[in-house]
Amino acid sequence: MDIEKMVNSKWYQIFEWGYRLLFLNLLSIAVPSLLAFLPFIFWYFHQDSGWLMLLTIVLWGFGFLPCFIAAFSVIKDYREDKTGNVFAMFFISLWKTFKDVYKLDLIITAIIGAGGVGAIFYWDILAEYETIGPDSGTAATVIFIVSVVGFVILFFLILAIFLAILQLPMIVANFRMKTKDLIKFSLYMAFRYFFKTLAYAFLIIGPIALVGIFQSRVLPIYMLYGISLPLFGIYLISRQQYWHLSHNLENLKAEIESKGEKNETGN
Repeated sequence: MDIEKMVNSKWYQIFEWGYRLLFLNLLSIAVPSLLAFLPFIFWYFHQDSGWLMLLTIVLWGFGFLPCFIAAFSVIKDYREDKTGNVFAMFFISLWKTFKDVYKLDLIITAIIGAGGVGAIFYWDILAEYETIGPDSGTAATVIFIVSVVGFVILFFLILAIFLAILQLPMIVANFRMKTKDLIKFSLYMAFRYFFKTLAYAFLIIGPIALVGIFQSRVLPIYMLYGISLPLFGIYLISRQQYWHLSHNLENLKAEIESKGEKNETGN
């Protein structure tokens, strides 16, 4: 048997990528799930404790972001002909990623957690106003308007954070930046290349939407490939753009700085 021919065959490469993406997906779910395990167990036996469920979600989200970025970095390494055990590469990348983004991760987790609590608060006010009706008085109407404005602002804030997060795997995999620069650059890339960012969002949200529609029929597939396969697609879409950016970093810095100066003079 010609081993070299078999290894270089299309079917073998599909199989190889299949098990790589499988383990990357499982690890991306398992690591944050272990982090959130204890509060989830306590919530499971005391389901009237809403703060335990909130803590579970916050811890899972905090653990997921570095895993999300690390999985992308491993995909990038494999596509650039680096070799190694998928488990070892993932945890090495996870540790490196965590050191690079833990401050940003804390900031994002705090903002999303506070935004989620605020959204629930405003939603409860809106629901109560709808029950009472518009004849409840001027004060209630003012509170209703403020709640609507607050809810809309929170929605767009969380949306902006989500779009910026979609750019983080590529940024962290290609550049070394301080936390302030990561925030600035991820927001810049999210809105400077808005339609590409929307494509990334579609790849990430699409499988989740399918799980919501078809539930148990699609959930097992999502658990196996619902994160890593979209990340593979994001890599294919973004690789040429980020290769160009990484080789023209000075031009990119100048462009960002010029836009910042325009914004300052405009204000």
